[in-house]
Amino acid sequence: MNKRILSVVLTLAMVLSMLAGLATTASAAEKATYSKLTKAPTDWSGTYILVYEDATSPVIWTGVDAASCNEAVAIIDGKIAVAATATLTIAPIDATAGTYSIMVNGGTNDGKYICGKSGSNTISFGTTPTANTLTYETDGSVTIASNTSVMRYNPNANNYRFRYFKSASYSGQKAVTLYKLDESGTSCTHANATSTVTTAATCTTAGEASWTCPDCSATWTTVIPATGHLWGEAVQTTAPTCTEDGVKTYTCSVCSGTKTEAIAATGHSYVNGTCNVCGKSQPTNDTYVKVSDAATLAAGDVIILVASKTDTTTSTTSYYAAGALGKNTYLSSSEVTPETDGEILINTDMAVVPYTLGGDATNGWTLTSSEGPLSNNSTKLYADGTTGNATWTITIDENGAIVADSSVAATTAGNLTRILCNTGTTPPRFKTYNSATTVSMILPNIYKKTVTTTTDPV
Repeated sequence: MNKRILSVVLTLAMVLSMLAGLATTASAAEKATYSKLTKAPTDWSGTYILVYEDATSPVIWTGVDAASCNEAVAIIDGKIAVAATATLTIAPIDATAGTYSIMVNGGTNDGKYICGKSGSNTISFGTTPTANTLTYETDGSVTIASNTSVMRYNPNANNYRFRYFKSASYSGQKAVTLYKLDESGTSCTHANATSTVTTAATCTTAGEASWTCPDCSATWTTVIPATGHLWGEAVQTTAPTCTEDGVKTYTCSVCSGTKTEAIAATGHSYVNGTCNVCGKSQPTNDTYVKVSDAATLAAGDVIILVASKTDTTTSTTSYYAAGALGKNTYLSSSEVTPETDGEILINTDMAVVPYTLGGDATNGWTLTSSEGPLSNNSTKLYADGTTGNATWTITIDENGAIVADSSVAATTAGNLTRILCNTGTTPPRFKTYNSATTVSMILPNIYKKTVTTTTDPV
């Protein structure tokens, strides 16, 4: 029985000892009030918190050299009431030289002294006092210098931190200041403060509240966030068509502001080859297959020029078909997608231009589109059939189709003046070149029309 009682007593003693330790830890981070320095003290000795006074989001240091080594605080009437993770004890080292040690109280570096390192952006933590100099600046900031580096705050996103920086002139880092522990015990906590809205917040603009403390007569202001819009139900203001998006409009019930969103185009609704909404005729699909032997071409064949390029990073291949010449001296292009069997379907809604072959392989081919016969003059394309030369030679090898100006001989490098697709432009363009092919200047392939079909009704 006596042994059991003794065991219980020992257990209670252990619990009480643990609770005492917890109480001691809690008291080390009790809430206290710190006042901003308003002038340079004769002696800097005391307990402080290190502060970056951002206009909207002031923060204090937590005692470590790491990103986000800060905690948010409120500055009211030049004071901060906070249970700080870490405070700083400043003590003199050499009164004549004006140097001080700075020791961290609390946090993971509790009891360690801090200093800078010459030529580095860092904080050094040690077990022996190291010299710092402190200078009160006219703007209320405090310059803490050590080993030619200066304590600053980096306010850049994803790298918020206090540390010694090797240059005080870095535009990205900001000056810091010190708030000293108010040890009088009479600092007001403003527990009975009341507020009045001086500027009401709107949907888009922040407001302001004015505060007064009846206990100490302190006054200050706080920001009231903008409320945001209260949108009503959407109203269709522009109806969508088969090919054009419509518009729906929302109205704020508070401020009558508006915002719009698109209503997707409906697409055509074909019945018996005609759209029953807008009357458009249903487009036809022309099927084109790749030509691998130039000997199979004949006058009257309808062809298109298609270049393909594979992205080495994604291993995806893009296909570009030659389009209209217009007022340019090159052919535009449209991206197309081959079917699973390699065929390419082209319809009248696509900006792809077919060419009808004339002539023959012996006397030269002609390529005629709806714009006219295609001709070349000094590596410029025309569609009038009279500018430059309008006959072409066509050969096909494993690299593609060589559609070349029949009047221009090969250069010493063996390059004819032939049509290449320049995939380095946006969008890619087809043009005559007498330079060598490259990863972005590629030979096209010829696809020949085999059949015309009507697309399935939608």
